[in-house]
Amino acid sequence: MNIHNKLLSWMSISHDDDSILDYLETELIKSQSLNQNADSNRIYLEKRILTAHLRYLDVISFLKENSFYEAWVELERIEIDLIVIKDNKDFIPEISHYGINFLARMVRNWQNLFPYKIFGSSRELIKEVRCSVCNQTRSFIDDCGHVKNKIYNGNLCYDEVVDFEIITYDVVSNPVNKFSVFFASDGDHNNYSHLISVIKYIESPHQIFQVLTWKYKTQEHTGVISPESMCPCGNFKKYANCCLKYDFICGKHIHIWFPLPLNVEPV
Repeated sequence: MNIHNKLLSWMSISHDDDSILDYLETELIKSQSLNQNADSNRIYLEKRILTAHLRYLDVISFLKENSFYEAWVELERIEIDLIVIKDNKDFIPEISHYGINFLARMVRNWQNLFPYKIFGSSRELIKEVRCSVCNQTRSFIDDCGHVKNKIYNGNLCYDEVVDFEIITYDVVSNPVNKFSVFFASDGDHNNYSHLISVIKYIESPHQIFQVLTWKYKTQEHTGVISPESMCPCGNFKKYANCCLKYDFICGKHIHIWFPLPLNVEPV
């Protein structure tokens, strides 16, 4: 199977290509058993790239079904896929031709249309961490030598936290983990009108659009709001960390721009 040609024609990837993941997994196991490091790493990346494209198709499907949170979660997973792919791109010199820039741009565009503004974020006391590659316990003093987010013989290096203690659970506006969205106890009352408008317009999962945002004046500073209070702009940030830094209290304008549709088949 020519995976290179499949990824070069990434705009034609469909859910029918799910079976290719099984093929790549079989090839990866074979290569790992022979300790073919470069080949194993390449196959791992090919599988991750294909997975990211399939996830993007899932995002479009979820949005069309009005399953907005599910689409949000998939966008975050693609974002994680792209970080791993870009951190190991040296194993695939032609990687820029595989639709990676398209995915990165569109993930940001879709995320900018979501109304989620506050998230949960935990802080932990980490007591023991092990390397996912060699299973060795590591710390600042005693490190195994494997680098986080790099791949070794087709295995991704990450920290496996085996002992920890949660210290606090905070409400934040810029989380590390975007999955932790808050919803009201009686359901989801967020305004998804921007998403609904865009998903009704696009004719193909690979149609490009651009989201531009800028601030505009809504009111003057009154001088009576505490810097530690929530900002009156509704951005769920402290006043001191938000509009107090500007000459006026800001609103956010969203401009959605559609270039000419791509020459692809409608959904």
